[in-house]
Amino acid sequence: MARNLLLELIENFPQADPASEFHGEEINGCEAVNFLSEFIPDVREYLDNNEYRESEALAVLIACWDFIENVTDEDPARTDKFFALRERVRNAVSQRRQKPPTVAVILEGGLVQCIVSDRPNDIQPMNLMVLDYDTEGADEEELLQVPQKDGSVSTATGRYLGFEHADIGLASVMDQIDARGW
Repeated sequence: MARNLLLELIENFPQADPASEFHGEEINGCEAVNFLSEFIPDVREYLDNNEYRESEALAVLIACWDFIENVTDEDPARTDKFFALRERVRNAVSQRRQKPPTVAVILEGGLVQCIVSDRPNDIQPMNLMVLDYDTEGADEEELLQVPQKDGSVSTATGRYLGFEHADIGLASVMDQIDARGW
């Protein structure tokens, strides 16, 4: 959702985007205020109702919120602040488009030990489960009933996992996999 909010902000004010043909043109103050007034409920909902991880995109969204709440027409640096904020938004969005986070599922002895990422803070919050259909040796209270596509039900064990920061060289591993053409 934060990414969508940032994209919406960029799309509505191309005058502040150095990559836009409209860069540097004057921004209509009334249009900016009207847009930001409509933008506030979405930002407030995101900040108030979602569990989120700190990331550059979130930091930019918080800066947008600060601008919305605190910068008035009387502020002599209003335009400069807006252009600086616009640049931060553009950079945050373009960085996310360039390279997605790398995620690795770490197994040992056939069991998932953890899930790591080179940029765990850039991964949107999600419910991530590990389900294991090999239930041999599992206690009855550990068993879950998993509905299948064909209408049947299978038994598995499961648990939630979160993303941890990778303390291993994921980029090196990716290079090796890419070199093999897998």
